[in-house]
Amino acid sequence: KSFDYAIRLDKKYANAYANLAVVYYQENSYPKSIHYYDKAIELDGEEAVFYNNRAAAWFARKQFVKATADYSKALQLDPDIFERTARGGAVQARLPSPQDRAYYDYVLAKLYAKNGVNERSLHYLKKAMEEGYKDIRNVYKDEEFSVLRKDPRFTELMATKPVAIQN
Repeated sequence: KSFDYAIRLDKKYANAYANLAVVYYQENSYPKSIHYYDKAIELDGEEAVFYNNRAAAWFARKQFVKATADYSKALQLDPDIFERTARGGAVQARLPSPQDRAYYDYVLAKLYAKNGVNERSLHYLKKAMEEGYKDIRNVYKDEEFSVLRKDPRFTELMATKPVAIQN
């Protein structure tokens, strides 16, 4: 009710729309959540957290292409967006299955590799492997990893083959 009231007071207050989107996200009403994130982004397209949160909603709906695009935009706006906790209104993606968690980590590894942040890419690549990402061999095909493949740490990581952590 407070967020609805804030919107009635100021229809251009992006944070009110984003906060309302979080409420719908928490209620698993992802289409409504996405709708309000769209509005927030329309009003303020420079807030990384809006893209990050909308990506989580897309991810929950298994709309991975849209989620990846939003995660990429969030990373472009704020290179540390995935390193922070939920402060500032960031929504953590709901990932019901271990395979979804593993894929999420792989997507983040790709995004960091694409942006030349090798250390973080390797971190998320290792997490994807520990979560049991089944298509890990794609690192040898995906263009985003082309530079990372030249890093000796990549070779070492792939040689050690971290064991998937069982739930």
